[in-house]
Amino acid sequence: MTGMVLFLALPLIAAALAYTFRQWRNVSFPIAVGVSLALGLLLLFVPLDQPITVLGREVVLGGAVTVLGRELVLGTAAQTALAFLFLTGAGLFLLAWWLAPEGLLSSVGLALLSLLGGVLLIRPLIYAALLFQIAAALSILALHADPRSPVRGGLRYLTFVVLALPGLMVSHWMLDMYAVTPDQPGLLYGAAALVGFSFALLLGVVPFHPWVPAVARDGAPLASALLFSASGGTVWFLLLSYLQTYPWLVSDQRWVAVLTALGVITAIVGGLLGMTQRGPGALMGYAVMVDTGLLLAGLGQSSRTGVDLTVALVFARSWSLALMGAGLAGLRLHGDEAQPGLARRAPWSTVALAVGGLSLVGFPPTVGFAPHWGLYRLLFHAQPVVTLLLMLASAGPLVGLLRLLYRLLSRPPRIVGIREEGEGEEEEVPVRTESPAVVVVLLLLAAGAIGLGLFPTGIMRAAARLGASFTIWGP
Repeated sequence: MTGMVLFLALPLIAAALAYTFRQWRNVSFPIAVGVSLALGLLLLFVPLDQPITVLGREVVLGGAVTVLGRELVLGTAAQTALAFLFLTGAGLFLLAWWLAPEGLLSSVGLALLSLLGGVLLIRPLIYAALLFQIAAALSILALHADPRSPVRGGLRYLTFVVLALPGLMVSHWMLDMYAVTPDQPGLLYGAAALVGFSFALLLGVVPFHPWVPAVARDGAPLASALLFSASGGTVWFLLLSYLQTYPWLVSDQRWVAVLTALGVITAIVGGLLGMTQRGPGALMGYAVMVDTGLLLAGLGQSSRTGVDLTVALVFARSWSLALMGAGLAGLRLHGDEAQPGLARRAPWSTVALAVGGLSLVGFPPTVGFAPHWGLYRLLFHAQPVVTLLLMLASAGPLVGLLRLLYRLLSRPPRIVGIREEGEGEEEEVPVRTESPAVVVVLLLLAAGAIGLGLFPTGIMRAAARLGASFTIWGP
């Protein structure tokens, strides 16, 4: 029996249990945290080729297996990527246990991780695109679990994912035809254009970016963080798998110019719009756009170092988004997220929001600094002007974050009224304080972000391990 079925079936079973007990948060969320953490640690510390005993049966994690006529392959790259997904899910489920008002994230999140795991394992890649479509539709339930919240973000996201699917399906057929008839370069050019168009939609590249700030603004904060980190990371790994499977896509010399141009434009637009934002939700979305631009520019260097650094940036972004999403969720529990003086009632949520935002833009000494700085150094040798533009774009969300913090830390306006005779004394409204458990979790997460920023060796090694599997650009 192969172990990869365990990573797909067990989260689905746990999702059904968590949904059954969704009214009891102290049951549903521990199930989600325990299953995700156990699977993530299993992938990290158990070799692929050694059998382990599960329920009296020997299981080998690695290898290939056929399920319903489709092949599932678990190699080194998929092992690291799956571990990233499950550990990211475990951290976000733990935060949602204390901070999410709705309990649907535990069950929907587990099912989402199972589907995203299938995206990374299934072959051929056309079926990965279909599974991702199902995962995107499912994620809407967690994004808008509160019926009072607007649903524009989720609908926009689903619309762009649906628009990306035909291009991936047609390009798959065109690339297979090109492999048989390499004397027809039109097939290659058409497939490359379709693949680029589809992944531009999935990544939120300008001008297909409106869903990114909308999801962050309208969706539940921790569900948005799960979508940007887990689903966004899966899209990035899927893109690398496409390039590895179809190396003809990067054979054109215009590859570097196109990717770099798209990356710079996306980062600049995200930076300019992020500079003007006062709401933390939209600010998080525009910071993700700047990150996406940097990822594209790094991939456009067509080097193994660039791939390693982009994967490290995806890992660091998940930590930053978890911290920023937790801070935003904590602020929403105490009032309007951009209300003046709200930081006085939720100081530790404000700290989490600030540290997460600084990490997302690569400010030292946070976890996002090392991959950002590494990509800047890589780009500077070949394109110093591009590097300067990307650094200036990263300053945009930083300015927006400072403006937001100034508003949160400012003194709230005092309402002065005239009391009529005979009116009694005003009753004092009790101020809700942050739970000690929430404070401890936020402080540990913020300390981890700074610790990984000071000692980034672990993240960089994990990224290099995953990047080593993509050999299209050599060592």
